[in-house]
Amino acid sequence: MPGGYNAVWTQRWMDIVTSCRATLDAYTRETGHSMTLALDLGADIAFYNKPLLNFLNAPDSPVDYIALMNYYDNRPNQIDQPSFFFGWHDGEAMTGGVEQSLALWTHIPLVFGLEVNPLPSAYNFMTLQEEGHRATFSVIDALMTNYRRSRMMGYAIHFWGGYIALQP
Repeated sequence: MPGGYNAVWTQRWMDIVTSCRATLDAYTRETGHSMTLALDLGADIAFYNKPLLNFLNAPDSPVDYIALMNYYDNRPNQIDQPSFFFGWHDGEAMTGGVEQSLALWTHIPLVFGLEVNPLPSAYNFMTLQEEGHRATFSVIDALMTNYRRSRMMGYAIHFWGGYIALQP
């Protein structure tokens, strides 16, 4: 949106998520079966939209977990740290990355998304496609080894066609 995340946009998101949670809770009461409510969000949204962060990250969050589209490859960022884990400088601040996300999302479980879509569909700094199979699984191994915490649920790959193209 022009001007970034504004109060109207944020409130609409909160209303939609609240409505979804109410619908799923009613379904559970009616049938005895529960369903999971999760969101896919950009890795930098918690940095830029504090009201949405506070709403979704509350101990009584309406969502069960969040999948963060942490679409950075493994190249060094502007301060020579792996961008997937430490984020990328957007011109104003270092945003995204596993470290910042775990520091900001303190109550909600997280899944970290990796981008493997080929160029030109994804920007070079976002996708692990050109780095290849070995580099992609090195990032996954580091994520699962070094960040395995109760709130770090795992990883997700975007998208299947890019993943298949990574095979050795």
